[in-house]
Amino acid sequence: MKPVRLVLPEPPSVNRVWRKGKGGRMYLNPRAAAFYGAVQAAVLRAGITRVRFTADVPVTYALTWYRARKSGDLSNRIKCFEDSLNGLVWADDKQVVSFTARRVDGERPARLGQPVAGPVHSGDDRCRVHRDEPYYN
Repeated sequence: MKPVRLVLPEPPSVNRVWRKGKGGRMYLNPRAAAFYGAVQAAVLRAGITRVRFTADVPVTYALTWYRARKSGDLSNRIKCFEDSLNGLVWADDKQVVSFTARRVDGERPARLGQPVAGPVHSGDDRCRVHRDEPYYN
């Protein structure tokens, strides 16, 4: 199966995705909602109109986060990134069996790298990460 290549904006930290409003009601943070919308648009631009990797397909990906400021940790961004692709690229992030992730400071503008999702093969070296589009606030 051919890998999927996407360029996505920088995700918010998973710590800031959900907020508690008056009366204890939880709501989606506007920045997180904008991120999810941008991910959906990027998936459509890539020509993906249905879930590419169905529930029975194990998925692996590579991710590079070019962060804007020297704050925030990589692990809090990974979960938001994975959740944003649920129902778009893969059925559910529980399909992810392997990933590599790294953070890069100061080399490029703040951006989240290109994930490459596909079936897992031992020694699979198809996962490449590049940034081509600007981050949209």
